[in-house]
Amino acid sequence: MLQIDFQPFAAIITIDDSKDLDLETSKKILITLIETFADALNQSAEKLIIGHIKAIIDTDKGYIKASLTEAKGRIHIVGDAYEQKKSNDSQITLNSVIAGATKESENEALNQAIQQICDLYDIEVHVSHEHHHEHDHNHDHHHHDHEHHH
Repeated sequence: MLQIDFQPFAAIITIDDSKDLDLETSKKILITLIETFADALNQSAEKLIIGHIKAIIDTDKGYIKASLTEAKGRIHIVGDAYEQKKSNDSQITLNSVIAGATKESENEALNQAIQQICDLYDIEVHVSHEHHHEHDHNHDHHHHDHEHHH
């Protein structure tokens, strides 16, 4: 029985100075972000299984959540509509559970997705990753190579 190894991948994308973003644009940003992210992953991983990819914009006027639950599925949007004018910066939390992709390909896909939303919607963002401590990246100290070839 093949064990499918779903791995969490999360990032927090802060949109700098997003007061011009209205509801429609915010929804489009989330959709573009997820679509581009999923497409890029599909291209880089041959056995990709998407558990889910969610993106949530959270502001002081409410939230919008977009989610995708299969690679070729439709993106569902839920959320509280909020007033047109809102806080100066919004945060998008991207949260995904994916099997068959490497961290490198996920980061690369994220970069492509971010490039895409910045170009399309003329916004500036910065990204911080949420660290899942159970998946610690410092495993390299276990691989000491004691064979010295002269």
